[in-house]
Amino acid sequence: MYSIISSVVILYICFAVDTTLAAENAYIVVELPDIPCKDSSSAISTCSGSLGYKIPDFSNFPNPPDLSTVRNNIPSIVSVFGLHGEKCSKAGTKYFCQIAYPFRCKDAYVEIDLKELEASCDEGRKDCSSLNSLFNCSSLANDTNLQTKFPRKLACNVFPVLKNDPYSCEANYKVYSENVTELNMAANRIAFVHMMLKNSNIPDAECEKNLADVVCKVSIPACSKDQTKIVSLLSKQDCRKIVGCVNKTNNANLIQTSHSACDSLPDGTIAKKYSLDNVYDNKAAGPAMAFSTILFFATLVNPSFF
Repeated sequence: MYSIISSVVILYICFAVDTTLAAENAYIVVELPDIPCKDSSSAISTCSGSLGYKIPDFSNFPNPPDLSTVRNNIPSIVSVFGLHGEKCSKAGTKYFCQIAYPFRCKDAYVEIDLKELEASCDEGRKDCSSLNSLFNCSSLANDTNLQTKFPRKLACNVFPVLKNDPYSCEANYKVYSENVTELNMAANRIAFVHMMLKNSNIPDAECEKNLADVVCKVSIPACSKDQTKIVSLLSKQDCRKIVGCVNKTNNANLIQTSHSACDSLPDGTIAKKYSLDNVYDNKAAGPAMAFSTILFFATLVNPSFF
């Protein structure tokens, strides 16, 4: 138990920060591909009047869904419906155009509305009764491809409230967390390590203050304000300048641990820079600090302990 606690304390001591060395930029760690949304009039002419939703442009997306074959066959399929009356033509065209353009733009995701697709299929099956074989509606719910969705925004949240914490964290930027449980666990880790820090009796008050702030920053990664990027608030080079202060301790283990902690951060000479104005809600916010990656943090701290 005590070895785990020591590892936690050492992890955060290694990130002691001198505010004069704060980074001027953030560095992009994860960036969602841009998925612009277009009006349905941009679909092929056969379908432009049958879609009542905006459709995504996957042209800049890596490995996008390929629906070209379905779309190329739409005119010939629709021509068959035209031979079976106006109602069949309208219902059949709507359904198959929704199959050809299944993804629709929503605020946080590009996804398929399965319920509406099933409703369109049922309508087509009813209005084109002689062409029932073209409407296999019962299979839609079991098609895993129709459950695919693409995020347009990351799961970003306001900084969590810390309970029984001897320090405080800046809360003027959003943090990345997949769910509330994960966020609450991170908040508990911060409060726990802050308490350990308070009991460590660090002689340098400025170091203690900076260290407490770093605990906040390394425990939960930061989001861009538009929720499309996870950013590191410190580069590898910035980190090495900052942790250089531990050399004065003459503690070989602490010095080695501190400097190696920087290895997981982005290389400032090649990483894409990102303005802190696009991270902090307030431009006059305090200096930017670093966060280690979740992977690096997890290798040193056992979340189940907390």
